[in-house]
Amino acid sequence: MTHRWEDLKKATFTKAQVAAIDARVKQTLARMPLADVRKAIGRTQVDMAATLGIGQAAISKLEHATDMYLSTLRRHVEALGGELTLMVSFPDGQAFTLDAVEASADDSRRTAKQAKSKTAVAQQRRRKATRRPARQTKRPS
Repeated sequence: MTHRWEDLKKATFTKAQVAAIDARVKQTLARMPLADVRKAIGRTQVDMAATLGIGQAAISKLEHATDMYLSTLRRHVEALGGELTLMVSFPDGQAFTLDAVEASADDSRRTAKQAKSKTAVAQQRRRKATRRPARQTKRPS
């Protein structure tokens, strides 16, 4: 006979113990590696790769990376169906959620693309201006 965890928990533990267990589970889930988060919500690397339009190997590399751009992490989390929030905490107990990170990442990406685009246009104009006119050959009369 099978038993549900919730039923066993209520029958076996006191309310204080159940609260401690729930807090520990919540804390553990809050600190999971990216691969474990993906597995916990039932997604595969192949599925994530298809969603993001990249190869499965790139997903594996991302999940094992020790450092990455916030924008990359945000895209990955959004592909999982989540939302990335960034929290800053201090030793005195103060904690803040940063909301400008998403906007600044998008703005810097957009600004970089615009700068590249302007540079490319300027380079094309310079090339056109420095081209020699095509030689015109005289036809024999």
